[in-house]
Amino acid sequence: MPRFLLFICLSLYSLSTLADLIDKGFTAEYELSLMTVYIGTATRQLDAGDKQLTYQSVAKPDGLAKMFVSDIITETSHMDYRDGLITPRDYRYIQSGGDEETDEQVNFRQKDKIVALTRENKTFPLEKNSYDVLSFQLALMRELQQQHKHFVFHVADHRNLHTFHAKVVGEETLSTPAGDFKVVKVDARDPDSGKRFVFWCAEKLDYLPVRVEYTKKKDGDVSALMLKSINIDKPL
Repeated sequence: MPRFLLFICLSLYSLSTLADLIDKGFTAEYELSLMTVYIGTATRQLDAGDKQLTYQSVAKPDGLAKMFVSDIITETSHMDYRDGLITPRDYRYIQSGGDEETDEQVNFRQKDKIVALTRENKTFPLEKNSYDVLSFQLALMRELQQQHKHFVFHVADHRNLHTFHAKVVGEETLSTPAGDFKVVKVDARDPDSGKRFVFWCAEKLDYLPVRVEYTKKKDGDVSALMLKSINIDKPL
């Protein structure tokens, strides 16, 4: 095959497999733990519409943890989605049902090149690879689908903006309640705050994270998500 035809075929293959799971949408249920102790569930649902994505996560206590914690955390991210590119529009964080009630929002003002947080009216420059805490995990899937090994994400949560330097650190097989998966392990750190994500992303699920660990520097507590089940809106 002539070299230029091979290049075109490879390019078309890359585009066609870029974000199949993202194109289809899904509902994934995760077990939620804190310092290895099971405390509840987190349900994540991705709805794929016409050039738009909505990704929502609902975390709530379960079992014995309900005796001590009653908070429900609902996060919602809206994104534009064109030609395989994810562009966040807004993100909302709601904490309800407990002693502390929180309702904060992040807006990505593309025309003004600003990321605006309702909390304390903070604003930051809108840089390339700027996302919220949900949309950046979809963007990570896309990076891994393209076989990228190193990447930088500017990630806004409801409190602040953090820059995570991420890299692929290995491959392994991971056992989860949803089954065994061949995974790529990604380590993402913010050198300024000390915050850290570790992702185990399953190749056969288009690199959806099947395990996520999050560490806060201030207390060292590690919270984790482990995939329990997944339903794909459109069959693979």
